[in-house]
Amino acid sequence: MVAYDLEGVLVDEESIWVKLSRAFGTDGLDPALKDDYLAGKISYKEWSDHVVSRWKGKEVSVIDEFVRRSQLMPGAKETTSILREAGIKQVIITNSISHLAYDVGERLGIEPHFIRSNILATENGKLTGEIEFYLAWEDKLRLLNYFASMMGLSLDEVAAVGDGINDIQILEAAGLGIAFNPVESRVIEASDLVIREKNLREIVGWIIGRT
Repeated sequence: MVAYDLEGVLVDEESIWVKLSRAFGTDGLDPALKDDYLAGKISYKEWSDHVVSRWKGKEVSVIDEFVRRSQLMPGAKETTSILREAGIKQVIITNSISHLAYDVGERLGIEPHFIRSNILATENGKLTGEIEFYLAWEDKLRLLNYFASMMGLSLDEVAAVGDGINDIQILEAAGLGIAFNPVESRVIEASDLVIREKNLREIVGWIIGRT
């Protein structure tokens, strides 16, 4: 099994949370939220609730437009196709939002029940300012274990591909942790393999070679 992060791995995009905050004019209003979360001063739920509450009444069509314009990472289609043909299950575990995660999953042939992401609540084409399903940074490891167990695999038989500090736990836990174009040294240290090419096809040989 291969577990992918989304942004920076399957899509060549920055965080859609950041894009939406800019589009909705709420970026920069609470610059300390991420630092407070990382310092343990607030929970992920408190952080995300605060951000999303400011989006109440905003049009879902804005999100849809960002999703339509999103670019797959070079090699993503080829990689997922090759691994599928090799009989390797693939899942997406992301702190991004479901609008983007499900769209990318459809483009790459990864079914919705193999995708976990944050789900924003909507009503009549507008955001309600609430989150229906939370996927915190620390939930990634729980979900990695969940999917592996579902497939009858140990974590030693799993590869995880991520690029950010929110992926550290799954990179450390997986039998093969692949850091894909990481920036943070902590991500590199947590990984078994570092890919510096901006082409997801570079992971294929490493994964096929260990199955």
